[in-house]
Amino acid sequence: MQLSDTSLLVSLDLVKSHINIVAAFHTFFANLATKSGAEKKCILQRACQQFTIWMSLCDFAQSIDFMGNLSDDKLPPLDVLLVLYSYMLHPLSFFEDAVRLHPKLLLLKRFPLQEMVWIYFWFSRIHF
Repeated sequence: MQLSDTSLLVSLDLVKSHINIVAAFHTFFANLATKSGAEKKCILQRACQQFTIWMSLCDFAQSIDFMGNLSDDKLPPLDVLLVLYSYMLHPLSFFEDAVRLHPKLLLLKRFPLQEMVWIYFWFSRIHF
């Protein structure tokens, strides 16, 4: 039995996008590994702070279409995206915190994976 592209649960483009984002995260962590313990902690704390700032500044009601897609001008930087990705890997905590602390996160119906693919190419050429 051979499956057609339309019968796949996950498209090949989606798999490729996910691999590219994970590769960007790997590059981020590889660069982070060269830092001292205090620098690592500072960089990760800053990413969490920037996530909170991004959350407060982003008007999700105006930035998300009916399919849950985030507009390009509201996409976060890679470190903020990493925090969002980690957060969304725990759906129960994500949902509970969204209800309790960040209700506008509920408007974000999915991780902006395909929109963020370009970050891999951009970030792979930058060293911090």
